[in-house]
Amino acid sequence: MKELIFVAYSCEPNSGGEHLLGWKVAENAANYVNGKLHVITREANRKDIENSINLNCHYHFIENDKFMFFKKKGSFSYLYYIFWQIKAYMYIKKNFSASIPVHHITFGNLHLPHFLWLLNHQYSIGPLGGGAYVETKYLIDCSLKERLKSYLHQILNLSTKFNFILYISLKRANKIIVRTEDTFKLIPHKFHHKTLVLLETGVDEDNRANRILRDSEEISTFVNISRFIESKNISVAIETFNYLNYTMDNIYTYKLVGGGPLFSQLKAKYESDFVIFLGKVKRDEVLGILKNSDVMLTCTVKEGGSHAIFEALTYGCLLSCYDISGMRQFPSSLSAIKFSPTDNIENNIKGFAKLIKKELVNKEQYITSAYEELDDKTWPIISQTILDYIDE
Repeated sequence: MKELIFVAYSCEPNSGGEHLLGWKVAENAANYVNGKLHVITREANRKDIENSINLNCHYHFIENDKFMFFKKKGSFSYLYYIFWQIKAYMYIKKNFSASIPVHHITFGNLHLPHFLWLLNHQYSIGPLGGGAYVETKYLIDCSLKERLKSYLHQILNLSTKFNFILYISLKRANKIIVRTEDTFKLIPHKFHHKTLVLLETGVDEDNRANRILRDSEEISTFVNISRFIESKNISVAIETFNYLNYTMDNIYTYKLVGGGPLFSQLKAKYESDFVIFLGKVKRDEVLGILKNSDVMLTCTVKEGGSHAIFEALTYGCLLSCYDISGMRQFPSSLSAIKFSPTDNIENNIKGFAKLIKKELVNKEQYITSAYEELDDKTWPIISQTILDYIDE
């Protein structure tokens, strides 16, 4: 591929989530585009990007100043996102030849509009998310707000069948990439032939230096790293741990890292000698905690590619999770203890705890398999996969 344009609303080094995706894929993909990869991103990202070394891309920083009053600093604004995408469309139309292909990479959400399909350029899109929603039947004491959000998300998913703009943007796309099967199911069947399912979260090539293979008999510490929000299902994770620990004569501890609106409430309810709430900690401390932990226990019910899960596996933490959402894509059942939840929460707690207890003795086999899978999830490989697909 001689030249390519990436549209990356989110593109920030030293960050996470969509921001890290935009940065890592762009910087690695540039190696395969003869140094002619143009990245259209926000002016707000300029400082972090220009302070980084070894820039491989040609960055173009734009902002829609007329509509910045819709954008509160540090928060995402759906309305401002739309106006920024209009500006990106106009910028490309004015400054680039129609012979250069365009790929929309972030924000990758099926329900967020963009206008690149109006260009005369060859155009591709993804990885897209948006198909997964919170199944509230798996949550303890689910709030009315979370139930309403879940119902609205389901309605939004159903509306994709009648969304003319979405249909046209998918029809115009040469290639479509989606994160999970949940989103793939929302793509009209006639477009399945040009759609790839790819969980795009990656790890750095030097991750092998962090790998630890501990003896299964030395397990003592469980860990969970996440925001304290309802979709993370932290109450059920703690209940599962407590049931497991009780059956093992309380030989384990469970460290919970992160903050969020439910932190104080859950800490008041569950903190004990065995369940330890660490709150928000710096990244270096997080990595230190992972190095000294044996099992990551999470019951999250809505996840794309969790960077916390990837980092835990890198440091030799055995992942035990629900077989749901993004965890269906990665890791495989050979690399993690995966439990399929039912409508009965009590049965989920006891069943998952019993499964973990049974499989802990196989920790070394799980981690060995996870390391093999991580070898195919480095950022250069993810970037090459995306480029190869859109270049077919």
